[in-house]
Amino acid sequence: MDRLCVKLRVTRFQLMLAIWAWSVYAVTGQCRPRVAAPVANRPLQEFENTVGMFANTLLIPLEVIPDEDLYSQIARISDV
Repeated sequence: MDRLCVKLRVTRFQLMLAIWAWSVYAVTGQCRPRVAAPVANRPLQEFENTVGMFANTLLIPLEVIPDEDLYSQIARISDV
């Protein structure tokens, strides 16, 4: 997987996101699946030493074009 990521110049997350979008399309036929991904952040310096987890969910809209090959899909998702 790492060699493929290097070859396509994407991260593991981007690669798995593209594969997930294709899988959702294959099972449901939905061309515009939405994927929710957790993001963590401590935007204020006052919170840096606070114990606990600060996580938000980010909704990532994706689009699968049925006639497009997987490599093109991965390239488009890397731009999201």
